Amino acid sequence: PDCWLVASIEDYDLETNTARPGPIFTERVIAPPPAPVIASAADALAVVLNERGTVDPDHIAELLHRGVDDVIGELGDAIFRDPATGAWH
Repeated sequence: PDCWLVASIEDYDLETNTARPGPIFTERVIAPPPAPVIASAADALAVVLNERGTVDPDHIAELLHRGVDDVIGELGDAIFRDPATGAWH
């Protein structure tokens, strides 16, 4: 099943029965991931969870250019504060 991965390292010409190194050896073949599109507090929450692994209302508000209280209100039941530690989850 991985034959195409191995075959991608060279350009093989069936007519001349010759091979030359593929583009992976001379140029970038993998593009960096695109910047996330953040249109809502839920989008920003997903980005922050991906980047930091924890809920950070301050960073979510920063990404949205809005106030922290506004973001917490919009997220509603998607996040909650742990009463024992005070941390957001």
